[in-house]
Amino acid sequence: MFKEEWAISNSLATITVTIYWTAMVIGRVLTGVIAERLSYNYFFLLINIGSVVSLILLALNENVWLGFFLCFLLGLFMAGMFAIALIITNQHFPEHTKRVTSILLASNALGGSLIPIIIGWCMDYYPALGSFTSSSKNNWKFVVDLQSCKNPRGSTTLSNLR
Repeated sequence: MFKEEWAISNSLATITVTIYWTAMVIGRVLTGVIAERLSYNYFFLLINIGSVVSLILLALNENVWLGFFLCFLLGLFMAGMFAIALIITNQHFPEHTKRVTSILLASNALGGSLIPIIIGWCMDYYPALGSFTSSSKNNWKFVVDLQSCKNPRGSTTLSNLR
């Protein structure tokens, strides 16, 4: 996207990967501390909304330097998603920890292998911005669907934030 939309050099465009993964490392270090202070559910909601907003802003952005910053924010927000999802799920289903962990790990592996292929295919046939916007819409739909789910205690996830 950086190369196609902003016509920057390959070497400068590849810095986005370093920026993203640097933010991931920083985010993973901070995830536990922040999630404990806010509550896992509230933190999970915030990082999902932050990720979607960062993706949307990145798709709408026209400044390359702001794009680098948004890549950093995206890495920070996405850093703790899997760990916090695993904790929340195991809290809701303590008697099924082995099964839940296995399902989440398998889903993570499947998503990690298929989503890049799908996005790559989309970018082969459609402009980067169109593929990116479509991905952002799907992520937003996931956040909305996730928050409308009922937990085993019968209340919605949003009413159970604190």
